[in-house]
Amino acid sequence: MRDAMNTVRIRLLGDEGRTETLMNMLHGMAGVECIEALPMADGQCACSALESVDGAPEPIPAICNLEVEVVDAGAASRIRAFAAGAAILLDASAEFVERF
Repeated sequence: MRDAMNTVRIRLLGDEGRTETLMNMLHGMAGVECIEALPMADGQCACSALESVDGAPEPIPAICNLEVEVVDAGAASRIRAFAAGAAILLDASAEFVERF
């Protein structure tokens, strides 16, 4: 079993293209051993239809769980910092969780 300190779990709010882009970016980083996109559990998304400023409903963005296995705690810290910044640049949102 993997040490929890060496696994970074990211819940990414964004479309499939943004998820794939972030995964590709993370694959190129030192210390990353494996990245896996995990399916969402039924009922895990607590979001309802989002409304725009004018009141019209907007599409609900996709949520993807990413599990990144890294070599050590230092790599985990670098991955968290990088993923947070990359999510902003990709117009997505990243939440770091202990478990899905």
